[in-house]
Amino acid sequence: SQRLLFGWLKRLPSEYFGRVVDVVQQFVSFVLTQPGQNQGDASAAVLMLRTLWDLNREMDGILPEWCFHNSAISQSADLQEHYKQWVVQQQEHVFSYCSYPFLLDAEAKRRLLSFDSQVQREVAMQELVAQTMRQGLPVEETFQQYLQFRVRRQHLLADFCGQLWWRLQNKPQCLRLPLSVDFVGELGIDAGGLRKEGLQ
Repeated sequence: SQRLLFGWLKRLPSEYFGRVVDVVQQFVSFVLTQPGQNQGDASAAVLMLRTLWDLNREMDGILPEWCFHNSAISQSADLQEHYKQWVVQQQEHVFSYCSYPFLLDAEAKRRLLSFDSQVQREVAMQELVAQTMRQGLPVEETFQQYLQFRVRRQHLLADFCGQLWWRLQNKPQCLRLPLSVDFVGELGIDAGGLRKEGLQ
């Protein structure tokens, strides 16, 4: 019966196929935005949308991708939690909206990339602190060594690339952290301006 249903859906004109997608999208949005609804019901509808997405690809995209974006999911306050679940789903079988990226609009994906970058920085910071303490090294001086680029204006590119290569070989995790730039022979604390000047 499932095969017959999908075969029938594939033979629908784009207008009617689009209506089917729209009805399922409206159901997902209703479940997620109306109080008292069983959130688990949205999971089954999302799986249906996945099938419709696959069928749309088999039909060379008779519907544009934005038809599958769901604003309720894209704007959900739980999206970061779903992202965390998605990251660990290789170890655990969990449902996550992030397993279905076609549901997310560009803004939602941008927020998730920003969140992922923040998580990566926090992990890198914790790893660097733990490693530094295990080795009995002074934390502040070690961070300065790994995160601060000391460069000469006359040899900016050579100095920067040389120090970047050293970090790639010795402490690649520190490249996830915000760097600072110190111009040799000049006074100044890098609050973002020197870094921007050095990278221009």
